[in-house]
Amino acid sequence: MDTQEFWDDYQHLKKEVSKLRDSESRLKAIRARYRSILNTANDIVAVIDRNGKLVEMNRPGLKLLGLSTDAVVGYPVDEAFQDDRAREIGRRAAEAISSNSEITFDWTIPQFAGPALWLTAKAAPVEDETRRIVAAVVVARNLTDMLSLDEDLAQAQDLIADLRRRVRDQIDAAQG
Repeated sequence: MDTQEFWDDYQHLKKEVSKLRDSESRLKAIRARYRSILNTANDIVAVIDRNGKLVEMNRPGLKLLGLSTDAVVGYPVDEAFQDDRAREIGRRAAEAISSNSEITFDWTIPQFAGPALWLTAKAAPVEDETRRIVAAVVVARNLTDMLSLDEDLAQAQDLIADLRRRVRDQIDAAQG
């Protein structure tokens, strides 16, 4: 190899390294943007791999469940969650992976203090660049407050109906 060939190869490698660094910078920016989006969502967003390991969960999801990243991320779902009902997320993720389809389900998680969490969730398979299913993403929306409001509304409607009936009874009695 003469000096010119060596120099040409060096220049070519230098350009390729520069392209790789640019690609890496763009990828880091994209990851940061998506992480920001995930962490602004009020929903639970979790990624569970084919082996049932919790790969990632957004901060709002961790907060809602009263968990820390260190306690659950990187662990199998069966170890990360204490209650069998909380482990439903792993079972449904496995179902989405094995069936290669979206699975919609309701999910109830008991809490140590206060009412249980009522969630509606969807698990969907995640493919890698070769289109092989490698994980499932689970997005769960907390319906607890909405269901509580629905119960309060139903009770208020019952109370109003009862008051109407009593007033009508009194009017009928006064007229009668």
